[in-house]
Amino acid sequence: MHTAIQKKRRHPLLEQLQNKLARVHQVQGERIQIVEVFLGSICAGYTIDDLDQTTLEKMLNSDLTERLRAEFPSFKDLKIHPLFFTPAFDVAMFDNKGNKDFTNENSSFILGPTGLQRTYQQPTGWTRYGLKVLGKYENDTWLHPFRNTGNWWRGYHGTGHAYCENVTSLNALASIYKTKFKKARNAAYGHGVYCSPKPAFYEPGNSYLGRGTINLVQGTKNFEFMFQVAVKPGADTLTSASTANIWAVQNVDDIRVYGILVRDLFVFLSNCLNEMRELLNYVSIIQK
Repeated sequence: MHTAIQKKRRHPLLEQLQNKLARVHQVQGERIQIVEVFLGSICAGYTIDDLDQTTLEKMLNSDLTERLRAEFPSFKDLKIHPLFFTPAFDVAMFDNKGNKDFTNENSSFILGPTGLQRTYQQPTGWTRYGLKVLGKYENDTWLHPFRNTGNWWRGYHGTGHAYCENVTSLNALASIYKTKFKKARNAAYGHGVYCSPKPAFYEPGNSYLGRGTINLVQGTKNFEFMFQVAVKPGADTLTSASTANIWAVQNVDDIRVYGILVRDLFVFLSNCLNEMRELLNYVSIIQK
């Protein structure tokens, strides 16, 4: 099948897969282009030619998961957030091994080599979509296995200010993943790439967060997003002006992205309100 893809030859299994995906996406079969196949019962990467905005919105407003399950009985889940259904993103950029739901996670861990350790605080309330980074560098210990002594520090980086350069914050995510970070023009904490080790620094409405909107049949949904990054441990990695909340990484090669965090703003704020109500009820009970 690999040879058939490379040489653009017909193959019965590829044609069968192409037809199934065409029915799922409700497009003509020739618009489905299989670009890669992987080990597994049915595991492939594909694109849809001439995907216009109308067709894209139709997909977002339909039950794509159920149609995939109907065509592929072993189908489990659709692992890419609809926010990333834009020309800037490619399905090949993502790795579902890095996906994680932090909705109810609030743990902290100590990472880094002895003498250069820092605290990693999980981003409660966010969902991470893993990026394909394993095998990209000389070794994987900077990220995997987790809590290895070679692990880099963890941090968070928002692309909200990308608007200043006439680049949308969503497209900036894709661009940074494909290339690397650029040092901040505002050097209040020294010349470098800015990030924070504390996810709470990026509270709802923070100007550094990227924002996206999806128009669905049931209404408009607003999301916030940011990068989860790894920072190379070192005595000189950060500028001397860096603080506990804001890190300025001096060398662009010392900070790597490995996941995109997404937060449904409505759900997050609703949870906050519920927690406030519970707290007020608790206080009321004590007073009584």
